[in-house]
Amino acid sequence: MRTLIFALLGLIGQQAMATTMVPLNLNQLTKSADLIVRVTIETKTSAWDNQRIYTYSQAKVTETLKDKNPLRPKTITIKSLGGVVGDIGQQVHGSPQLITGKEYILFLIEPEPGTYFVFGMEQGVVALSKDEDGKINATPGHHELTGKPTIRVNEFKNNILGLVGNVSK
Repeated sequence: MRTLIFALLGLIGQQAMATTMVPLNLNQLTKSADLIVRVTIETKTSAWDNQRIYTYSQAKVTETLKDKNPLRPKTITIKSLGGVVGDIGQQVHGSPQLITGKEYILFLIEPEPGTYFVFGMEQGVVALSKDEDGKINATPGHHELTGKPTIRVNEFKNNILGLVGNVSK
């Protein structure tokens, strides 16, 4: 009996290895995002901030789909939970993993001026890639925004722009 109690206490004390996210659809992402942009990730660095490791991804904005600030810089820094500093790494399941050199459409929030986070964690990341015909496809992260695994980027952008028009009315 004593062994069972210690085993249960050991399980309770173990760190949880999951992140719970409320599924978001394209309308919810579009409405809630402060900024929706097409970007290319240029560089990444990780650093400590209040006993947490964050990864800072420098992104070049190549197209803006939603933004109320016309003076926003064309290079922004996106802050994500997790990363590696020296010998220590922190992983946050569901946190966006942006890859240097890759192109994305990102749904961002700006809780304070100049600080950007992906809204909905990895749900707010849509990877862009060329197919064998040279056409660019949008592939949502671990979620379904369009009912399709991939969609042509122009169709996806038009869906967003239609929703942005409805949000601003």
